[in-house]
Amino acid sequence: MKFQRIRVASIIAVFALFGGCQTTPTPNQPKPVKPSPAGEAEMKKLNVNGAKLGDPRSIVRRFGSAKKVTSPQPGLEVYEVYKPNQYISMLILTFRDNRLWKMELRYFNGPTERTIAATGGWDGLRDILI
Repeated sequence: MKFQRIRVASIIAVFALFGGCQTTPTPNQPKPVKPSPAGEAEMKKLNVNGAKLGDPRSIVRRFGSAKKVTSPQPGLEVYEVYKPNQYISMLILTFRDNRLWKMELRYFNGPTERTIAATGGWDGLRDILI
């Protein structure tokens, strides 16, 4: 009988140790807010020669040198714009559901193209984008 009481007591102690106490949240506690990636709001405001994320596909008409290229994924339309301004070598506009979904800015430093140097090097480019 003494052995069984010790056994029961040790089992209860193990459950208490590993089970712990749990509290249920009260309904008045606010739900935790999911953090957004750093800079997300600022990136949504990015404006390159009048093109902003979310713009309709008709924005392509603003760029006379825009050329449609084959898309790597179905459902996406991709346009390349060469030299949209003196500081950007190439602008890639990707549309999904007829809305500007992604913009890529490309900078070059070569014998004929020096947009990295024009923006102040990598440090200058970082400062502009920040």
